[in-house]
Amino acid sequence: QKDIVLTGWTLNQNGAILSGPFLSPDGWLYLADARRGFDITSREGTHFKGKGARIWRCLPDGSQLEWFSGGGFDNAIEIVFMPSGDALGTMTYFTDPKDGQRDALMHWVEGGVYPKYHAVIKEDSLPLTGDLMPVMTKMPRIAPSGLMRYQGQSWGSDYSGNLFSAEFNTGRIMRYKVTYDGATYRTEDEAFITAREKDIHLTDVLEDADGSLLIVATGGWFIEGCPLSRMAKPEVKGGIFRVRKNTKSKTDLRESWGKDIAFDDLSLNALSDLLMDPRPRVVSNTLDALVKKGPAAIPFLQAGLSTDVPEVRASIVFALHRIGGPEAWQLIRGCLSDPHAVVQQASARSLGLAKDTLSVPSLIQVLTEGTLPVKRQTATALGRIGHHSAVPALMRTLDGDLDRFADHAVIFALIKIGDEKRMKEALKEGTPKIRSALLIALDQMEGGSLTAKEVLHSLSSVDESERKTANWIATRHPEWSEAVFSLLRNTLNGPTHIDLSTSEIGLLLVALTGDTNVQNLIAKRLTTDTSSVNRLFLLDILRQSEMNGFPDIWKSLLTTLFSDQDREIRMAVIKVIMANQLAGFDSHLNGLILDSSQPDELRLQALRAKTLTTRNPEDAEWKYLISLLHSKDPILRRQAVSLITKFELNEDQLVEIAATQLPQMEPYLVPGMLEIYVGGQSEKVGMAIIRALQEPEDMLDNLSISKMERILDSYPAAAKDYAKPLLESLRMQWGQREEKLRDLEVNLHNGDVGEGRKIFYGKGLCGTCHAIGAEGSEFGPDLSNIGEIRSRYDILEAIIYPSASFAREYETFSVISAGKTTIGIVTGQTTKAIMIKTGPDSEVRVEKNAETIMTPHPESLMPSGLERQLSDGELSDLLAFLQSLPYRIDRLVEMQEIE
Repeated sequence: QKDIVLTGWTLNQNGAILSGPFLSPDGWLYLADARRGFDITSREGTHFKGKGARIWRCLPDGSQLEWFSGGGFDNAIEIVFMPSGDALGTMTYFTDPKDGQRDALMHWVEGGVYPKYHAVIKEDSLPLTGDLMPVMTKMPRIAPSGLMRYQGQSWGSDYSGNLFSAEFNTGRIMRYKVTYDGATYRTEDEAFITAREKDIHLTDVLEDADGSLLIVATGGWFIEGCPLSRMAKPEVKGGIFRVRKNTKSKTDLRESWGKDIAFDDLSLNALSDLLMDPRPRVVSNTLDALVKKGPAAIPFLQAGLSTDVPEVRASIVFALHRIGGPEAWQLIRGCLSDPHAVVQQASARSLGLAKDTLSVPSLIQVLTEGTLPVKRQTATALGRIGHHSAVPALMRTLDGDLDRFADHAVIFALIKIGDEKRMKEALKEGTPKIRSALLIALDQMEGGSLTAKEVLHSLSSVDESERKTANWIATRHPEWSEAVFSLLRNTLNGPTHIDLSTSEIGLLLVALTGDTNVQNLIAKRLTTDTSSVNRLFLLDILRQSEMNGFPDIWKSLLTTLFSDQDREIRMAVIKVIMANQLAGFDSHLNGLILDSSQPDELRLQALRAKTLTTRNPEDAEWKYLISLLHSKDPILRRQAVSLITKFELNEDQLVEIAATQLPQMEPYLVPGMLEIYVGGQSEKVGMAIIRALQEPEDMLDNLSISKMERILDSYPAAAKDYAKPLLESLRMQWGQREEKLRDLEVNLHNGDVGEGRKIFYGKGLCGTCHAIGAEGSEFGPDLSNIGEIRSRYDILEAIIYPSASFAREYETFSVISAGKTTIGIVTGQTTKAIMIKTGPDSEVRVEKNAETIMTPHPESLMPSGLERQLSDGELSDLLAFLQSLPYRIDRLVEMQEIE
């Protein structure tokens, strides 16, 4: 029988929504979800609605649902628990792929809000305790799946307590040795199993009762939502594999599970004797049986507390917690004085979950004397209990040597308790560390009434940390603009030789740009400052502003700056115009566009800005763009195509492109150029397109059937009939694309890594969109570790057929707003606007309205056919370079061994 315990999580196309539940030692079920949204009504009638990701917990019957952790990360995968009850887990996207990093191993704590930064954090009103919580172990794009904590002893003490994680992308099982690091943990990592064959996807790792590991390989069937090859492949079968210790002795699995023990029928004495059994499954079953016995089992559990194994004592504390009641709580309070931190943590966790008010004095004492992990868990417990008597001790703790996790726990406890009066009194006399923490708590607590006056003193504090905290809080209160204006005025009216970019006012200025006084202040400094660094800093403030209506004083200033001698200033002005989609600058933009003495980069950026408000190119602009299609610089040719697609062209221009440009255009540019024909209805134009595509033999190599059908959809029947032979050829050609890939792969030799790097940043144009480490562009997916997570074949396919699959967070979308269509990668959203990158140097903000429509776009922004401008030798070198990443000697040696 299946019962729905809880529901309300938004279904996603590939099922990456909700993982678990995972049973914690504390008796609660923990669930990990994805950033897909939720609308849940709990069993008690509480309504939860939001967009961000969460770690949830509830009792086994589904009652008392609450969010435990949250944030802007994409997808939490699996959770395991330390003996103290601490939750560790895996997740994807603690950051947009950068420097080879994306996924992470996490320490989830109550109230923690975790990376990455995302608008949903603000939209869901998640309370913050400062910066987003740190990740425990940073990983590349490995797509973590299964996770387990090794509990047995059969492999020796060196393995006991290790974590093992399955990695979908790499075909590895990773081993993590976990040790305390302040109030949190750190790991030492090594590959435990590595698959040498491609298309091996390991998705789970589990510990069997005898201490062996079970490894689950999914096979090659799963592709939805993952940027894997979508080509037909030979069947890759999955399987379950067992890893045992190499020993002559054999273990009876049935005995390891304790299958012959009738736990529910054993006496309390017999059960208590099993608490020290070396078999982990027997001990866990014993604890479950004792909990079922209820209060009668408490004396026997109390006797078990005399063991010298702290992990067993902690498990007994949790068993007492699950039984509950005054007698159990009294015993747990006594365990707060246990000499081992893991038992103290388990006790504090249990008392906090029980909201045991009688334990507050003992918890306060432990908070004062305990280690950092104990302080963290004790503060969390005091916050859950919510007794105001704990506030002085919590505030005193803030002045100690705390790390981010302990600091978070104390601040979150103060937020939960909400003793605003006592905290405001302490704000007047506390140290900078205490004031910083109290400002955060007062600002974030529900119903708080922190005022600008109470923050102003800290905005000018000599303590850098306090000053930054106050600045961060002020950015969240644009209504304070009048109160903080004097501070901004003193800074912006200060000496011009001071570098403003090193000050802490950037975010504050952005937040307060809606204030007229602030607008005038920025304009004045931009007018009088001669420092390029400062002017670029202030222009970037203008670019980031999100107010309704761009101030006239700023528009006048931008007009003046068009004639500035500094090219970087002129480029920054254009970026401000583009970001805010400003009209009225056409004459000034024309001055740059038509000035042949200006660099093409600046002229094209000016033309790109003009397309935001003007849909028809002037004759001189049109001739300039056509000339760039024949430039020796491939980047300029590509940018010219991109810009031409931004205009609304007349019939003559459309025919001109088809008749004179398409037939001689490099195949990789053709798919992008064809976008100008979408939605056309002219038979003359339709016929011209088909004739152009029939001429060169390789013209169809980079065109998809879906794209051609989309282009021709609106044209008259005569054009569609004329296109039938072309479409049939295209279908035949795409039916052979796997064979083409296989043949191409065979013909490529083992390339030169160094030469491949030159091609990546040069002739191949890869670096104009992709980054490796800190070098390159962030427009496309970071490729810093592509060689670790993709096979040679998959990398080749991504080059030849870029639209076959999309990397997560880099999907292309079509946004229709106010009758205008924008195609690009969505980089962020607010309630007012959608930020879209349409190219490596082009980001626009599309204002939202009730009619705004956003839909997935089937084609990648990466042009197909780039390989056509490379010889087989150059393509071999490029592949060798990408396969070598991360660019380390061990990767190169590994490649040579495989070859």
